[in-house]
Amino acid sequence: LVVELRDRHDAARRRDGESVSTAGHTGVVSYDPTEMVITVRAGTTLADVESVLGESGQILGFEPPRLGGASTIGGVISSGLSGPARPYRGRARDFVLGIEMVNGLGEVLRFGGRVMKNVAGYDVSRLVAGASGVLGLISEISIRVVPKPAVEKTLTWQLDADEARAKMRTIASAPWPITAMCADASGLRVRASGSPEAVNDAVHQLQPDRADDDVEHWVQIRNLSLEALQPLPQKPLWRLSVPPASADFGAAADLYDWGGAQRWLRSGAEPETLKQAAIACGGYAQCFHSVEPRSEFLSMPDPALWPLTQRLCRSFDPAGIFNRGHHFPSTVE
Repeated sequence: LVVELRDRHDAARRRDGESVSTAGHTGVVSYDPTEMVITVRAGTTLADVESVLGESGQILGFEPPRLGGASTIGGVISSGLSGPARPYRGRARDFVLGIEMVNGLGEVLRFGGRVMKNVAGYDVSRLVAGASGVLGLISEISIRVVPKPAVEKTLTWQLDADEARAKMRTIASAPWPITAMCADASGLRVRASGSPEAVNDAVHQLQPDRADDDVEHWVQIRNLSLEALQPLPQKPLWRLSVPPASADFGAAADLYDWGGAQRWLRSGAEPETLKQAAIACGGYAQCFHSVEPRSEFLSMPDPALWPLTQRLCRSFDPAGIFNRGHHFPSTVE
């Protein structure tokens, strides 16, 4: 079942059963740059979608990771992964306007539409985004797109982790044209995007140690290829989603992304310890790339959501044939 980004990372857990490929189900169904909406078949590669959008000066605003040439738009939406711009432009599901899918009964279902004002009622199309295929097989998707910024500059400061996190919170409190903020051992980086006047004003007012046009660091973060995002021996890579002002969990993160709200940590700590620490501050912890196969994937902030998740999965897939056990060992019993 091709519903996740296919590469070396362990965001997709091992599952039993047969694979169903959507690799042959490709192509742009409709695209009107003036409407800023594109409808594509799920097997279309992310590279092809971005190439079509690029010809009209438009992009996918949530900056999905491109993890090799096999990454498909269906996998992008099913995984729900978003890049550095996520806090400033929105999540992957925020850009989904409509979806066509096949449920566990073999029925073709359609939710949402192809225009932004045509989404009403219970928004199942956005529910499917990030569900990792447990609700069914995505066959077609309509996505809102955004214009490519006229100018982008990377502003850098030489700061330690605590100073960088404080600086990110200060910058986030003002209406600067910011589309990414991250910090690691090398300091703080902020990406300003927009019109030349707005970006130049931000550089002048924020007074970074350096400002340049280099975007390679953001590309590496987006594609999860940065050295800090690779697991170490006996230290799996954890993805923590927490409030930006949250304290570190025993050790500084290898990378603070999303202004400090997404943290990447290589740690050999007990999984339950990290999960409970994340839950305690209102977030969750995900073992994104394990050294060896693990069963834990996601810790849910509220145990009351488990029964709701089970009922939801049963309504779409009564027999539990899609990605059984991907998120929760007993999603469908």
